[in-house]
Amino acid sequence: MCAWVSNEQIVNKTGETYVYEKTSQFGDQKRFFCKNCGTTLYWTLGIWPDVTGIAGGCFVDPLPEPTVHVVQGGYVHPWIKLPEHWDTKNEVDGVGVIV
Repeated sequence: MCAWVSNEQIVNKTGETYVYEKTSQFGDQKRFFCKNCGTTLYWTLGIWPDVTGIAGGCFVDPLPEPTVHVVQGGYVHPWIKLPEHWDTKNEVDGVGVIV
């Protein structure tokens, strides 16, 4: 699970990170990892420069709103059952999302 948030909503980033950078169909991608343990923390995609994806386990506080949709919902393992009321998408703004 992850949350995509507006860059303006990010209040603070602490700790040292390593960054992995690559270019793909989504433009320039940057993935940030904890320098101490290697946990994936957050990432950015060139096609969505105004938002940052944050790994679900990296929030200090609970998420502010319940999940209402999921991207890549069609790519989950058959044994994973998503709530039926979630809006599942495999693309956003016409771009297939497999990251």
